[in-house]
Amino acid sequence: MRLALALVMLLGALLAGCATPQPVKDTATYTAWMMGQVDEQVGQFRTDREAVDAKIVSVVAKARVTSAQSRKDFNRLMRTLAAGGSSDEVELVKRMQALSDAVHADNVEFQAVQAQIEAEMANLLKPLPSVSPKLASASSAVSLMAEDRTVEAQFKELQAAWRAVAEATKDNREKLKKATGAAP
Repeated sequence: MRLALALVMLLGALLAGCATPQPVKDTATYTAWMMGQVDEQVGQFRTDREAVDAKIVSVVAKARVTSAQSRKDFNRLMRTLAAGGSSDEVELVKRMQALSDAVHADNVEFQAVQAQIEAEMANLLKPLPSVSPKLASASSAVSLMAEDRTVEAQFKELQAAWRAVAEATKDNREKLKKATGAAP
C-alpha cells in the first residue's frame, strides 16, 4: 500500500517536473540554428579549397610544360652545335654532352622526387568528407529538445523507465535469493 502511494506520488512529481524549461528550449533552438550555419560554412570552405587545389594543379602543370620545353630547346641547341662541325664547337659539344648527361642524371633524380611530391600532393588534395548528414542528424536531435512533449509522451517515457527498473529489481531479487540459498 505504501509502495503504491509512493509510486503515485513519484509519478505525479515526475510528470510535473518533466516540462522542458524555456531556457533549454531556447538553447536547443539556437544550437540547431548554429549547426545549420556551420554546415553552410563547411560547404563554402570545401568549395574554396577545391578552387585553390585546382589552381595549384594548374600552376604545377604549367611549370612542368615549361621545364619540358626548356629541355627540348637545350637538346636542339646541342644538336645544332654538333652539326656545325667546327673543332671548337665539337669540343664544346663534347663538354655539353657531358653536361647534358649530368643534367639528365639530375633530372632523373628530380623526377623521382617530383613523383614522391605528386603522390603526397594527391593525398593532400583529396576532397573533404561531407559532414552535412551528421550535422543534420545532430541538429534534428537538438531540435527535439526545443519541442514541448505531450503528457502522454512523458507518461510513456516514465512508464518505460519504470518497467526497466522493475525488471532489474526483479532480476536482482532472484539473484539475491539464489545467492542466499546457496550460501552455507
